[in-house]
Amino acid sequence: MFEDPRPFVFDNAVPLTGERPAEVSAAATGPAQPEHRRFEIPGAVWVGMVASYAVFFAAITTATGGSGHAVFAIVISIL
Repeated sequence: MFEDPRPFVFDNAVPLTGERPAEVSAAATGPAQPEHRRFEIPGAVWVGMVASYAVFFAAITTATGGSGHAVFAIVISIL
């Protein structure tokens, strides 16, 4: 299982010569793709998650009776 008779080699290995390769220009690579900031999650899932948090924090505020210290802690938690 661990005894592979083939030696490990790089197929496209280039010996190091001390020189850096030429920089690739932006024109050669083409236009950049836009960045996805929604983590590939549909909008309905985001709405459901935010609504769940809103219901949760409203329930905690109601359960604590709205005391000053509790509201302060809840606001810190929301932030």
